Order: sequence, then structure tokens, then C-alpha cells
Amino acid sequence: MCVCVPLLFTASGVQRSTIKGRKERNKRGRGIKFMSLPSLLSSAASLSRMRVVQRGFLTRRGGRHLTQAAVAVEYRPAQQKRISDGSYGRVIDAEVLHGDEQLFWGERRNYYCKRAPYFPTWDRLAQTLILMTRQVPRVPQEMAFRLMAVFLKLMLLPRIVMNAELMLPSWVATNAEGVITQAVGDEEDAREKRKESEDTAGEKKEEPTKR
Repeated sequence: MCVCVPLLFTASGVQRSTIKGRKERNKRGRGIKFMSLPSLLSSAASLSRMRVVQRGFLTRRGGRHLTQAAVAVEYRPAQQKRISDGSYGRVIDAEVLHGDEQLFWGERRNYYCKRAPYFPTWDRLAQTLILMTRQVPRVPQEMAFRLMAVFLKLMLLPRIVMNAELMLPSWVATNAEGVITQAVGDEEDAREKRKESEDTAGEKKEEPTKR
């Protein structure tokens, strides 16, 4: 396993590692107990392919240069050469899946790092128009709706039967009342018609006697 020691650079790029600093680091490192790597990294197969790299770099904050360190697990140079040549079967080429790999990761980072992604109104309207005018096959949706209606009927059928049993007396009474009311009304209409016909017949009989 190759561990690269970080190099400290100033803004001009001159190395600042002195003998005194090395001695102090050696003294500090005597009492340090190194942590064991995870089993995945410490296996023989992974040790032949991977290495732990520690890189030092400078950042500027508040007018001062601060030294930072980054630790990464990456493939060894020979393995990286095989990957770049395309002769390594364990690696999936990201550009095969995403097209331009850098553009994909940039878009992903921008999407997840935005604090409040507000979109303008015209963009929302354009999206709505695209959704409204897009040709969508409606057969699966219609079939799904029909199946849902069938299953709802099957689920609600016992409840409907129970409600029908409860409401049956009132429905019968209402229907009987309607039938009786209609019969009584028809009978009254027949009486009125009979009375009108009798009145008209009596008037016709009275007219010749007057003459």
C-alpha cells in the first residue's frame, strides 16, 4: 500500500519541509497507533489494485494560506493505465451510460448543491405546455382505470347489499305509496271526466226542450 506524504507549498510554490519539522513529526509519530484498514481494503486482491493517497494542498481564507490534506483510495498507476486503455473488465465506462461524463457529474453537483432552485414563470409554463401537448398512449391508463373500477365494485358489493337490505323496507313503502297515490289520482281523474261528460250530456238534453 502506497501512502504519499503531503507536501506543503507556499503561494510561490517553494517547499517548506525542513529537517526540524521532520524531527518533530517523527517524535509525534512514535506514539501513534495506526488504525487497521477495513477488510475490503486490506484483502490481498484489493492491495494489488488499490492504494491510499494523501495529497496536500493550499486554500486561501481571510487573506491567509491554509494547508489542507485530502485522503483518497484509488487504483495504482498500472491499473489506471489498464483502465484508460479500456482493457480492464471490472470498470464500467461512465460515458457509455451518461454520454459526456464531466457534464453529467457537473449537472448532478449543480442539482444537489442548489440552495433554492427557483424556476422562472415562462419555464413552468413551457413545461406545462409540453406536458399538455405530449402524445401519450391512453390504453394502459384506461385499462388500469377499468380494473380499478371493477375491483372497487367487488370491494363495495357486500356493503351495497347490506345497505340495500337496510333500506329495502323504506324503498318498498315509498314505492307502494307512489303506486297508491298514482292509483288514487287516476281514480279522481276518471270521476272528474265522468262528471264533465254527464254535465255536457245534460246540457245537450236541455237545449231541445227550450226550443
